[in-house]
Amino acid sequence: MIAASEHQTRRELLVRQAQTERVLHLFVSEKWSTWAIARHLGMPEREVCALIDDSGWGR
Repeated sequence: MIAASEHQTRRELLVRQAQTERVLHLFVSEKWSTWAIARHLGMPEREVCALIDDSGWGR
């Protein structure tokens, strides 16, 4: 059985992975700016930039 804290950690990782995939799609494929991505997804631009940098796609 998975402990509640482990379940929460897995959920957080899945959410972060999904956010990263969405951000990278908009940034790389659609050529959106970090500002436009942040506004569209309702998240701080610094978080968008961090996801891009952590993925290795930073400019």
